[in-house]
Amino acid sequence: MKIKDCHVHAGGEDYDPKGGGSNSTIEGYLDKLVDLGKKDVFVMDSVAFAQPVPYAWLADYEPNFPLINYGLKNDEIGSECLSYDNMIFAVMVDPRDYRAGMEVERCVKDYDAGAVKVHFGCVMVKPGVLEEYEVVKTAMDYGLPLIIHQGPVHSSDLKDVIMRNGAVDFIIAHLGFLDDNIVKAVKDYDNAFLDTSAFTHDNFKYMVSQMSILKFIRKDSDIGIHESFRDLIEINLPSKAKLTDVIVKNLLNLDNLYNSSSINLERVIELMVGEVGSQKILFGSDEAWSPLEGQLSIIRDCSISSVDKDNIFFRNFDRLFN
Repeated sequence: MKIKDCHVHAGGEDYDPKGGGSNSTIEGYLDKLVDLGKKDVFVMDSVAFAQPVPYAWLADYEPNFPLINYGLKNDEIGSECLSYDNMIFAVMVDPRDYRAGMEVERCVKDYDAGAVKVHFGCVMVKPGVLEEYEVVKTAMDYGLPLIIHQGPVHSSDLKDVIMRNGAVDFIIAHLGFLDDNIVKAVKDYDNAFLDTSAFTHDNFKYMVSQMSILKFIRKDSDIGIHESFRDLIEINLPSKAKLTDVIVKNLLNLDNLYNSSSINLERVIELMVGEVGSQKILFGSDEAWSPLEGQLSIIRDCSISSVDKDNIFFRNFDRLFN
């Protein structure tokens, strides 16, 4: 079975948010691929980026004195990727850094970078900074896909950025957390794609459950999952409870949502294929944050065609990372 993985963490420590995680390294990832090969699963090519300890970059940011020196981390992972024929280096940039476009260009020239990774997450800036700081322009100049972690905030703005920049391919990580604006963008625009990374992780369940609750509370909210997936999210509300502020706060608590919600992950993949088409979905693992093998098994067992599976597992990768 052939696989290509468009989303691999590298250069980070303790990728378990509750502690006790191991370092995320290319060497460790490749060791796992050797074990998978013994099970007739062959990961042929992968995209790796230098993402340091999660969320450390969400602190107050001063470009001249950054908390994390992305240049050094990109040097580390970029040079390491050059040592392997099957590793494609993705430049990691902070969307708040006015020098981000220059960092992308530097890494293309120094390390033959083949993609750009941007993590918006909880960073409260609009995706328009990708244009302002010339990340999109530089990606277009060098033919690089943009891999975007987009939280629910400002997803409509990201949709607009995708629409305005049809010459650049945007891969929205984590199935876009099923966000309504993101799913519509992938369906409507030829240059928008999804990756499956970490869709089995508790954080994916937390995000989509949180978005479902917020939409339930505020019907007019721009935040919400696409209607095709709403029936898949089961949230166990207290019996006969009214949605008071106290209960809402309790439900939105990370651990409580882990324990009180559930999602049919096979149906998520099946419905997403039906909604946007398998030609718009790439396999991504999010190793070491989320183990590859469990995600692979769910997609492999889904009720979708063998052509759909091949599209997800490697054909779309070949189209975007040629």
